[in-house]
Amino acid sequence: MNFLKFEALSSPVGRTSDILQIACVCGTESFNVYMKPTCCNISISASEATGLTYIGGVLKHKGKAVESLQASDGLQRFLQFLSQFPDSILLGHNIQNFDLPVLIHQLSKYNLLKAFETAVTGYLDTLKLSRKAFPKADVGNYKQQNLVQKLIGETYEAHNAIADVSSLQNLFNLKLKSHCVSDDIFHLSYYSCKESLDPLVKGKVISSVTLKKLVSLSLTMAKLQVIHQRDPQNGIHNVFCENIPNSKKPRVSKSKAVISKVVQYLSNL
Repeated sequence: MNFLKFEALSSPVGRTSDILQIACVCGTESFNVYMKPTCCNISISASEATGLTYIGGVLKHKGKAVESLQASDGLQRFLQFLSQFPDSILLGHNIQNFDLPVLIHQLSKYNLLKAFETAVTGYLDTLKLSRKAFPKADVGNYKQQNLVQKLIGETYEAHNAIADVSSLQNLFNLKLKSHCVSDDIFHLSYYSCKESLDPLVKGKVISSVTLKKLVSLSLTMAKLQVIHQRDPQNGIHNVFCENIPNSKKPRVSKSKAVISKVVQYLSNL
């Protein structure tokens, strides 16, 4: 299995942002591409964070012009790089909440999402893995730059994608890989599953903690409906209360109040 370390820098900071730079590294193989923004310029805050500016059709990093491609061309080159590594896991720091949603939006925009799904087996968020592996009291905070400095004694230029992924590779190989288990890896279905269940959270039927458990089990709203329709009396109860293997803890919840709310919600659909 190949672990590819990845980061996307964007402007402005948001899930529908343009991607300005993508970097990826796997062992001694590396990839880096700059991409032109589709808007006329880069926001001041994004420029301050990344060092990138776009004036007169020229993309610059810290005042120096860099070779840049149109977004669709840059994304296709990224996919070509990924295709060299079969059975690969794409990992990054906070990619589940930020980098991947931004990348998915851009890939979908250029009809490249299917090719991306084919190229990558799964995804790993090193921010979540770091929180699991190291108590906050020991590291102070979970920013990548801080973890690299505290755990492996290195410093680097943050918010430069190629520097970020290179340092992340060292951090992962030396301090995080040994803590990684199969449950830490997620798939793109995470996002559609979470989206389908959001009405339950907004309607205060379930908590965010219960949402995470349902998503980890890939229990979408549609699947919950099928379970309830097949056995209105006990279907949801049985699924929620089933114990985790070799544990007395339930997969979802044994709370009668939670189960009752979910059953009532599904009955009213």
